[in-house]
Amino acid sequence: MTLKRHMRHCLMGLALCCAAFAAQAGEVTLRVMKSAALGADFRYTLYLPDGYESGRLRYPVLYLLHGNSGNENDWLVKGQAQATVDGLIQAGKVQPLIIVMPGGGSSWWVDGNQDKAETALIKELIPHIDASLRTIPAREGRMMGGLSAGGFGTVSAVFKYPELFIAG
Repeated sequence: MTLKRHMRHCLMGLALCCAAFAAQAGEVTLRVMKSAALGADFRYTLYLPDGYESGRLRYPVLYLLHGNSGNENDWLVKGQAQATVDGLIQAGKVQPLIIVMPGGGSSWWVDGNQDKAETALIKELIPHIDASLRTIPAREGRMMGGLSAGGFGTVSAVFKYPELFIAG
């Protein structure tokens, strides 16, 4: 086999592997919801698992809260959420799920003097997600996690609203 032919075979194999991996990748989009509690747009990054658009299944939802002064892209960029979750789903270690990564700035995910971040998250975003996506809209289908201030917001929300979350 000539070197040129060998290279062509290698490139074709690599292209097929990449296409197979891409077919298993979830979709990530930036979305915006109008928030009465904040009096502004509430931005969030949304991960939908592979097959969401073409299927009819309902999915559990994981809300990932960023740390202080973060934004809706922190988990995606710094935490490499998409690649991590795609790999875990592909390996069969977690079931396909929806991930919502809201942007809360420096709110610590609680209602403060200026921002009503807890109200926006619990009373507006969660119902919005359940109404607009094929979620499991019950405690059994809802989880929350966070880093630093997002961890504080997670513990606060899970203890304050245990009827909403199966895990935190």
